[in-house]
Amino acid sequence: MPTYLFSKDSFLDFIKKYLEDDTIVIVSSDVMDVNLEKMESHLGVKDYFKVEFTISADVLKNKDVDEFDEKFKYAIVFVRKDELTDEALKAVR
Repeated sequence: MPTYLFSKDSFLDFIKKYLEDDTIVIVSSDVMDVNLEKMESHLGVKDYFKVEFTISADVLKNKDVDEFDEKFKYAIVFVRKDELTDEALKAVR
């Protein structure tokens, strides 16, 4: 469960690598539930926001769950620098 922190320019460079000419990006802000949970990762036990969001399946011709699960997808959250911890600020790419 990696969490990446990007500056605006670094994020745009990162995402451009995955955008081919015929790529369409599906964006949803339909967040259904948010919880704070302790979870174990390779870095040990940490706090995570567990977020459930929905994306309309009606926009796709094929509604196969396994096929959708294989798609390149990220949850993106926009925050101001002053909302991040000092440790997080050091990790910004």
